Amino acid sequence: MATFPALRSGVVGMYPTTLGRTFKTEVVVFCNDSEQRWATQPALGDFELVFTDINGYDLSTLLDFFRSAKGQFDHTWTLAMNGQVWNNCVFVQDDFTATNSKAERYSVTLKCRQVKS
Repeated sequence: MATFPALRSGVVGMYPTTLGRTFKTEVVVFCNDSEQRWATQPALGDFELVFTDINGYDLSTLLDFFRSAKGQFDHTWTLAMNGQVWNNCVFVQDDFTATNSKAERYSVTLKCRQVKS
C-alpha cells in the first residue's frame, strides 16, 4: 500500500489544509414529511491538501505520486497526518494543476477523500 509523500521539510500539507469528516447516512421519509436519519458507516476523512510556494523537487514528488495513483482510479494509498493514519484514500480530481506563484516556486491544491475505513 502506497503512502502519500511528505515534502523535503517533512510536512504532508500546508496551511490552510482542510480536514473534514463525512458520514454515509440513510434517510427514511414518512407520510407526514418527517424524516429519520442514521449513519450506516463510521466517519470517513475528507481532505483538501494545499501546498504553497514549494520548490520544483517537491512539486515533482507530488506529481509522481499523483500519476502513480492514476487520479481517481487508485484508492489503496494511505495518508498520515497529525499523528493519524487514513487508509483507502483516493483523489477527487483527475487533473494536477500547479501554478507558478514565484520564480522557481509553485502552488497546488489536491483534494482527496477516504472511501472506506
